[in-house]
Amino acid sequence: MNRHTSLLRNEKGYAFLLVFLTIILVTVLGLSILTVSNNTLTTSTHERDDQSIYYIAEAGLNYGREKFNQNIETAYNAAVENYNDAKLAFEKDPNKPKPVFSNFLIVELNSLGYPTTEMDKRNLDNNLKFENQFGKTPKVIVDLTLEKIHQNELQYVIKSTGQFEGTSIERTLQQRIKIALDYTNSNDNEGTNNGGSNNGGSNGNSNENHYVPSEFTVQTKGNIIVNAGGKIDGNVASAGGNISLTGGASITGNIGTSPENFNVDNPGLEYLKNQVTEPKDFPTGNVLAPFPSDKMNDLSQLNYPPNEEVAASQWNKTDIINNGNFQADNWMTNNYTLNLTGDTHFKQFKVDQNNKIVINVGDTDKDLYIENLDILRGHIEIVGTGKLNIYVKNSVNITGSFNQNGDVNQVNFSYSGSAPVKFSADTKISGSFYAQEADLTFAAGASVKGNIYTGGDNVTFNGGFTSTGQHIIAPNANVKVEAGAHIKGAIVADTIIVDGGASVTFSESIVSPGNNGGSNNPGGSNNPNVPPSPPNKNIIEEIILEK
Repeated sequence: MNRHTSLLRNEKGYAFLLVFLTIILVTVLGLSILTVSNNTLTTSTHERDDQSIYYIAEAGLNYGREKFNQNIETAYNAAVENYNDAKLAFEKDPNKPKPVFSNFLIVELNSLGYPTTEMDKRNLDNNLKFENQFGKTPKVIVDLTLEKIHQNELQYVIKSTGQFEGTSIERTLQQRIKIALDYTNSNDNEGTNNGGSNNGGSNGNSNENHYVPSEFTVQTKGNIIVNAGGKIDGNVASAGGNISLTGGASITGNIGTSPENFNVDNPGLEYLKNQVTEPKDFPTGNVLAPFPSDKMNDLSQLNYPPNEEVAASQWNKTDIINNGNFQADNWMTNNYTLNLTGDTHFKQFKVDQNNKIVINVGDTDKDLYIENLDILRGHIEIVGTGKLNIYVKNSVNITGSFNQNGDVNQVNFSYSGSAPVKFSADTKISGSFYAQEADLTFAAGASVKGNIYTGGDNVTFNGGFTSTGQHIIAPNANVKVEAGAHIKGAIVADTIIVDGGASVTFSESIVSPGNNGGSNNPGGSNNPNVPPSPPNKNIIEEIILEK
């Protein structure tokens, strides 16, 4: 009995069993932890690779977009040059095919290897190199597809696929880019002005190159001040300034401003508050035509004409062209005819001593590039049927006459200098004048038949200055019409003061549309049969999407 009890109480085998079970449990837990760790490591590695591939795809997309933009710029500039040549050829010979800008752009894009038919796909660059990452070789494929083509818009999709060679890991990013070709200024008139005091007709419209006022006699960004008998006959509008009248001043048309920005200084002008309508936004886009800087630079590369002398007799001779200078200030140079057979470059062009010089442009338009223009006591007459576009670099001094009795549409000045220009009482010009940045002053008695364009800060019309059908487009300028000056036309300015019995009366411009020649061409064209100037381009990038 005691022997059996002793056997039942023997526990030596249980210790081994407990150790064995503990080892199994630890092993299972270790294997589980190892499996979880391995899975975590695999997931981390996959996420790392996936993230790396994303950045590779993004780098490819950025590269492709930058290369795309650079090539579009190259293609656009070449297309503009070729289109302008074709446009000029068409205007001279309407039997030639009428050019379409998008066709020229497509030719240039095609020469760069870009897709030019809808849904056509081309590879931009598959040779981008990346350093190996964790033993894998990155690779990116960048494709460009033309989704949509239209005369005024091209729509592309850039797709970039990043991957590791020899694996199935890849990510694809894409971005849609539109090239909007915007003819911001229409060739179509929306109406014509009847010339009445209220400027009846269409709203101001933009032709192909610059804003053409047709609703407002005066339109400004800022203040309009009419003092002491000054008068504006027609509608006026300010985008954000005050419109103020004092003394016997008057405005006959609608007054575009908010009531709190309209001020009069005496009860006799209170009735004008009934003419207040609402503020009018200042014109956007090409208020001024782009200044022809590229054209001036090209002309400046021309060689000077050969030296030439004139002779009254065997013993009386003088140089009229010498070392690039044209100088007519001698009795022997009077009535000299300068025959322009092509574009011409002079250092100085000087006419003095009451000389009359005839410039024969023939039957085609001519460009004349002059570094310093001095028409002092002299007179220029234009003959021929072509237009004369005069590009002046440094200084303009015209106290004589230039095309005084000629066609206002035949002569156009473009002045790139910063020195102010003063048109004196003896100045008589028939032609339009475009100053890139210079201030302009028109003295009493001066006569400039033609439109005035300037990017300068100040324009002043003094005393007996009068004009008929003259548009003054000076969006950055403080314009003063004072001391009895009378302008019949329209003014677009930053601010304006009409003072001392001066007046501005609305009139359509006497300058024909499209007559301003050369790259300047501020007049534009309203003829639907004439091709418009090249459109502005606007590259629009939509958000990046992952495919």
